Amino acid sequence: ADKLGKEDDAPLADWIDVGVLDDKGVPIFLEKRKFEKEENEITVVVDRLPAKAGIDPLNKLIDRRPKDNAVKVEKV
Repeated sequence: ADKLGKEDDAPLADWIDVGVLDDKGVPIFLEKRKFEKEENEITVVVDRLPAKAGIDPLNKLIDRRPKDNAVKVEKV
């Protein structure tokens, strides 16, 4: 956003945390990955039951909607 608050899209080329959290919010898996496009598919294997997974799950980055960074993991 500029000094008047006008927002523009910026090219995506950032290293962002990818994480899997347990039911207490403790990371089971946390690793930086480089993102260069909006849609990505990531597969990780963990050794404990996950509760949530997502990008920037610990909300380190400035974000207007931080609650959408991680989603509930459902057993299939």
